[in-house]
Amino acid sequence: MEDSVVAAVVFLVPVADRDLVDIILWIAGGCLGVGVLGWVATAVLVSGLDPMVGFGTGFAVGGGLGAMVRLVVLSEESDRSETVTVEMDEADDSAGPEPVDLFEASPDPMLYYDDSDGPTVRAVNPAFEAAFGISTASLADEALKHALMTSEGVSAAEAASRGDRFDGRLSCETTEGVEQFRVRVIPVAPARGYVVFTASLDESPV
Repeated sequence: MEDSVVAAVVFLVPVADRDLVDIILWIAGGCLGVGVLGWVATAVLVSGLDPMVGFGTGFAVGGGLGAMVRLVVLSEESDRSETVTVEMDEADDSAGPEPVDLFEASPDPMLYYDDSDGPTVRAVNPAFEAAFGISTASLADEALKHALMTSEGVSAAEAASRGDRFDGRLSCETTEGVEQFRVRVIPVAPARGYVVFTASLDESPV
């Protein structure tokens, strides 16, 4: 019987994968180990009973025991080797204006900027396009200081760069000529915000 088990193992080694060979070896080891223990126990402790009965019983039990132990060991090895991938979403500082419908519907010209590499325009609303004749497509990715429609806009751009608010009156070039606007820089995060242009000569900056 031992010769047949050994021959089967030798035959399977070249053709089976490693896990299958490991399980077969554990089954064989369990059969032989527990079988020998059964033979010894029967010979020593049970008089009048053929030790081969103990060997056969141990052989049968040992095979199942060996397979079970190997599966437990294999499971533990798999648990130790398992890696956990944690996906972390990077903050998207260039996300579009929110809520979009209010941005689009605002009667005041507005532009949305982020500060990924200096304050940079990412979007303008329809009122901005109508007032200044410049669309998002032509102004996107433009430095904010060049997009404020005024040569006096440096201080507003610097405030945006610092993440500070700005509220002042600036002369801006529109489709109808130069007009006065109340210009407000409104940061909504450390690296993004809005610039709002309000054509109101009577309202004092807050």
